[in-house]
Amino acid sequence: MQSIQYWKGKFEFSITVPERRLIRLPHFLHWNFILGFILFFVGAFINIKSDDILINLRKPGETDYKIPKRFLFRYISCPNHFGEMLEWFGFMLMVWNLAGV
Repeated sequence: MQSIQYWKGKFEFSITVPERRLIRLPHFLHWNFILGFILFFVGAFINIKSDDILINLRKPGETDYKIPKRFLFRYISCPNHFGEMLEWFGFMLMVWNLAGV
C-alpha cells in the first residue's frame, strides 16, 4: 500500500501537510487550467472582435478593397487567426494531455 501512495503522489499534483496526508487539488485549481482558461477567453474575444471588424468592413453594395486599421489589425495582419491560435493553446493547457495537443 505504501508503494501505491508513493507512485500516486509522483504523478498527481499534491500538497503534503505536516501529518503526512495528501490533499489533492481539483483540476480547475491547477496553474495550467487557470492560465488556459484565461488564454481561451482572451483568444475568443480577439477572434470574435476581429471577425466582426472584417464582416462590417464593407457596406452592402461596395466592391472596393479595404484594409482594416482598428483593434489588433494595426499590429498583426490576421488577428482573427491569432485569436484562434490562442483559443486552442488555452484549450491545450486546460486539458493537459496528449489529446489536447
